[in-house]
Amino acid sequence: MPRRSNTRERILDKAFELIGKRGLMGFSMRDLAEEVGITEAAIYRHFRSKEDLTVNVIHHRLKPYVMDIIKRSVEEALQRRSLNALAEQFLGHIKLIESDFPKLRSLIMESYALGREELKRALLEVLKGIHTEVAELVKRLQEMRIINSDLSPEAVAFILIALKNSLLFVDQLKLDLGELGVEGWLDDQRRRDIWKVLEIGLLP
Repeated sequence: MPRRSNTRERILDKAFELIGKRGLMGFSMRDLAEEVGITEAAIYRHFRSKEDLTVNVIHHRLKPYVMDIIKRSVEEALQRRSLNALAEQFLGHIKLIESDFPKLRSLIMESYALGREELKRALLEVLKGIHTEVAELVKRLQEMRIINSDLSPEAVAFILIALKNSLLFVDQLKLDLGELGVEGWLDDQRRRDIWKVLEIGLLP
């Protein structure tokens, strides 16, 4: 993640990194200040609270990050004119999220655990925005006859997002609790099998 000269942007970059690697409740504002190389008071000149900081991370870091992954997946599918290419990119980018930001997928659960309305509203707004943009990308795939044009783009977008979230949630459980007898339950082959079922329903 590139280092930015603007202090506010540097704080957001580092906060996004820490949320992804430690979880929302895995670091303090003092920890963040040390990571950025500034005082804790300097952070509060830009953000009223950790909640305010997290809301800004959701809007200005999380959403662009997720949308970049989705757009790259779709662009690859468009170039290769293949739904299978979409699957390869989609599943590959999920693994990238897991590798780079192992705790990012727990952000929603942690936000709800804190019970803060502002966080919940921010997440909902971002999810709605992502759904709208994914639906527009689905329309492009339908125009290219990659996805069945009889299907609702909004419904397809919802299914794709739900699949992504489900896979990340299961991986979070495996990361936090260990395999617990589910080794191989959701391995790469099973992921491909899940996509194959989805693909049958999406093909023209």
